[in-house]
Amino acid sequence: MLFEQPYDHTKNVSLSQEYALVATLGINDSPDWDLATVIGAASSTKVYGGTYPQWVDGNHTFRSFTFPTLPKGNITQASVAANTSAYFARLDCQMLSNLEDHLGKTLNPQNPTRSATFNLNGTDNDCEWNMNFQVSSGFDTYLFTGVKTDCGDYGGSGSSGRLIIVGGTVESTSKYNLTVVSCVPTYWTASGRLTMDLDPNARSPIKKWSETTAATKELRPGWWPLFEQQLQQVSTVDTTKTLGNADSTTATGRLILDYGRRHFSDPFAVDSLIRSTQEVYATVYAELLNTFMIRQSSIVDHVDADLTTTTNRLFVSNAIAGVILGFLAAVAAILILIFVYTERHHSVLFEEPVGILGYAGLLVDSVVYRMAVTMRDATNFRGKTTENVMGAVEPSRGSIAVFEMAERGDPKRAHIVVQGKLLNDEEALRSFMQAGVGQGVSPATTKNTPEVARNEKHVGMTAPPTERLLPSKRSASPKLVNAQYGK
Repeated sequence: MLFEQPYDHTKNVSLSQEYALVATLGINDSPDWDLATVIGAASSTKVYGGTYPQWVDGNHTFRSFTFPTLPKGNITQASVAANTSAYFARLDCQMLSNLEDHLGKTLNPQNPTRSATFNLNGTDNDCEWNMNFQVSSGFDTYLFTGVKTDCGDYGGSGSSGRLIIVGGTVESTSKYNLTVVSCVPTYWTASGRLTMDLDPNARSPIKKWSETTAATKELRPGWWPLFEQQLQQVSTVDTTKTLGNADSTTATGRLILDYGRRHFSDPFAVDSLIRSTQEVYATVYAELLNTFMIRQSSIVDHVDADLTTTTNRLFVSNAIAGVILGFLAAVAAILILIFVYTERHHSVLFEEPVGILGYAGLLVDSVVYRMAVTMRDATNFRGKTTENVMGAVEPSRGSIAVFEMAERGDPKRAHIVVQGKLLNDEEALRSFMQAGVGQGVSPATTKNTPEVARNEKHVGMTAPPTERLLPSKRSASPKLVNAQYGK
């Protein structure tokens, strides 16, 4: 009837926002960041499946707010939803076509087939760019990144940069397969509603982010050129590959290459390379803001939030409750009928029979008593009064014998008779004797009662049955007899 079901309760609470994005730096201020740490954090999540920081979902960093105090009790789930701001980066990328028209090579005279400096140039949205990278023996896979930060207007911004990604394989200075992509980084903020899981053991605290499209706008931080330039300054070499061949990449290029290999069959296909670059750049920017650029603010804002708690409660099943209510209604109806019946029909009893005296009072002046006495005086009686009496009465009446109370309104005259016909003592005994009682073996006991021994004394067979059964003949006190029969 009862089953356990989660119950959600939501109430409004007020929270504080004590941290804010530092979008601009003073003239003498330093960003004070470590981009190698940021790239490592992005690699641990994007490539190796690690857990994002509390206020990062992979592509967004959210302005944090304080958590409310949870109510006491058996709370299985708790979450809070509040309006806040999200910060994120996007890349608008395109492929460089006709690579040979934009590629120049300066061969190394000491090893012209395996070592050279490649020079690339191109134009992206009226911004001309160029970059150089080295190829040499011992490396067969390359993924380099470059940047230009003085490209002028783009979209709604008065200044923009270009991120260049070059990736592919090089067998020799004359045989290579390279993909070149140029991207325009843009930076945004959006307002929306963020739902956070309050379970301290939750692997991903961010449960849901609902962005308000109308509130999304570009927010290019004042330090963006420094970020884009320093992101390309760290190089890394993979020396773990077999056969003496390794990957030559920048730190950002290593992350893009590892992500592409994990998610795409060909990481250097145009679509794969663009998608990998966009995912990696968004995560790196989110990690940067969360770790270094969202700092405690001197101005504390307050926001309204909804605290939702979930508890397991016992509920009643409607179907089972309906069945039980039906049974209870039936019981109530029966009780009403019993009440009405008892009000309209008086009981034959004037008291509740208690003990042997109570039941003896019911048998006074009754034909039942006389039948029992007659049966006990029969020669073949073996202690089964009810079985022998009913066996004698039923055949004589042609149906099952049922008894009822006569003179039920008078406590002194009330007595038990055979139902359907008020028999006086003589008639009852005459019918009873005609059934064979006292004449030898009762019909009810013919099959089950053994034959009485010949030398056994037959008690009371010398007198007529009516005379043997009269209480005056069995009682030693005439006064008691008169009291029993009302004489």
